[in-house]
Order: sequence, then structure tokens, then C-alpha cells
Amino acid sequence: MRKLTEKDIEKWNPRLANINLGILITDNSGTLQFVHQPSYNGWQGYSSERTHLDKLPHIQYHFTFSVSKKSIKRFDKILSLLLEDGLSFPLSKKGLMLKEDINVSKKIIDYSNFLEESEIKIHKVDFVQRHYKLNLPISEIFLLVNSVEESVKVISEFYEYEEDGTEICKIKYPVTSIVSTVEDKSGNYIVLSHSFTNHYEIIKPLYNIAKIETEIDSEVLLFGQTFSVHEDFIIPNREDRLNSLLN
Repeated sequence: MRKLTEKDIEKWNPRLANINLGILITDNSGTLQFVHQPSYNGWQGYSSERTHLDKLPHIQYHFTFSVSKKSIKRFDKILSLLLEDGLSFPLSKKGLMLKEDINVSKKIIDYSNFLEESEIKIHKVDFVQRHYKLNLPISEIFLLVNSVEESVKVISEFYEYEEDGTEICKIKYPVTSIVSTVEDKSGNYIVLSHSFTNHYEIIKPLYNIAKIETEIDSEVLLFGQTFSVHEDFIIPNREDRLNSLLN
């Protein structure tokens, strides 16, 4: 489960300024307190004007983003992984009088009542625009917004679009690539598709591959059972390795 970091706090305090709300790191242990602040001043230092809250704030927050229609299923799978992994708030016991930290995890459907969708086109690419009008405990809002932002980073790392809308896959071994595995260096395997997995709190591509049971130059290719592996378990195909050595 991810923890709310100092960078998150630096990012969220300006967003919360218009409702006179902020977050403070209270001590060397890194615990947090939500506070009311009459006038926003960058949240530097400590002010006696700040009122420490005795419970987790419940706020309204509007959040809009767009996802290409081609990527929407992929995006939602990544978002689901992050939402279900959850977010931990190491809250100050003095401020909220809590016995333990607050941990929150949700599903995409839990936010569906707050969602409005429409379709737009940008640079020849069709997008689904999502507008969330959230009215929830701040922990659940943080979880959704942070998870969406992390999902955007993952998608941007592995996919992009040309001006004509053509999708470019930047994953090391694209679909239909012929590879081998670290356990079967002489075998030929085909990458049938990609998915994603939460691996030690890092979203990584998962390769769905199958062994090619027939000769690679045959007009009919028979595949074995499909299974999923991380990139660390894949190596370039034997022929590719030989060509690299010869060149």
C-alpha cells in the first residue's frame, strides 16, 4: 500500500488553498495533520491561526481528465490496480485522536455516482472525457486523483500517438514479437498481448506469451498454452541474438 508522501503534500496544499484547508507534517516521524488555515501562505512553518481538525475532512472536489478511446480499457485496468492497492495516511494521533493510520482502498465503481462522461476529439484522436464531481472524505479523493495521475504516468511511459492518431507502443517487446525465455533460450515464443501488474507497488507490463510448437518459418504456426511473465523473464529470440553477435 502506497503512503502519502511529502511530494503529495506539496502538490495538494495549493489545490486545497481555495477551501482554506491544508496538510502539515507534524514531527520527525512524518505523521500528518489536516488543518484549517484562514489565509493561504504556502504552508511554510507553523501558524497559531491554524486550527487542527478533530476528524478527517469531507470535501467537494471537481476533477477532469481525458483518455483516448483506444486506451480506455488499458487505463482502467491500471487505475483499478492502483485504487485497490490503496493509500495510507500516517496521521498524527494528537490531531485526529486516532488509534491507527487511515488506510483506504476502493474500486472504480465506488466513484461511478460522481462521474460524468463525454467524447471529444483532439488532434484526430477520439477521447473519453471524465468529469468527477466528488463529495467524499478527503482520503478517498486523494486516492482517486493520485491513482489517476499515476495511471497517466504509466500510459505515457509505454504508449504515445502520432499526428494521424496511430498508436505507438514503447513496450520493449510489442505484440507479435518473437522472443525466448531465460529458462528456454532456444525456444521460440510469440507475444500475444500485454497487460499490467502491480509489482512491489510499481506498475509493470506483463507479457502474455505462448511457445511456437512448429517451425518458425512454417505457413501454419501452432501455439502452446498461453502464460504470463515479467520482462525480466524474457530475452531476445535466439536468431536475434545470433544476428547481434554476427553484426
